[in-house]
Amino acid sequence: MHGDLGETTIPVIVDKKNILITTSSFGEYDRRPLELLEKAGYRYTLNPHGKKVTPQQLLELIGDAIGIIAGTENLSEPVLKMISKVKTISRCGVGLDNVDLQAAKKFSIKVTRTSVGVVDAVAELTVGLILNLLRKIYLADTDVKSGQW
Repeated sequence: MHGDLGETTIPVIVDKKNILITTSSFGEYDRRPLELLEKAGYRYTLNPHGKKVTPQQLLELIGDAIGIIAGTENLSEPVLKMISKVKTISRCGVGLDNVDLQAAKKFSIKVTRTSVGVVDAVAELTVGLILNLLRKIYLADTDVKSGQW
C-alpha cells in the first residue's frame, strides 16, 4: 500500500462544496451514501453518461468540485493538472492503477480508496460462481432458454 493513502469510503473534505461522482452506478441501488453526503452539507454531481467517463467528459463535469468519488476513469497527470480545484480523490474500489499518484502528490491532491468495501460482494460472487460451475447451472440455464428441459 502506498504510504500516503488513507482508507475511507467518503472523502474527508474540509470545505463543504461540490463533489463529482464519476462511478456510473453510485447511489443507484442504495441512496444512503448520497444521503450521508447531503447530511454532511455536500452538494454532488452524478455521472450522467451511465459509463466510465472520458477525460473530456470529466473536464466538462468537474465544475467547482473540490472532490471526486472516482471510478476507473483515467486520472493521469494532464487530467489532474486541469482540475486544480480538486483537493481529494476517493477511489470507489480497491485499485489505484488509473490514478497517477505521483502527479496527485505534486498537485496536493489527497488520494484515498475503499479498501474493504467490496470484499463481501466479491466473496459472495466467487462462491456463487463456484456453485454455478459445480452444479453446471450455466448449462441448465442455456437448455431452459432454448426450450429444453
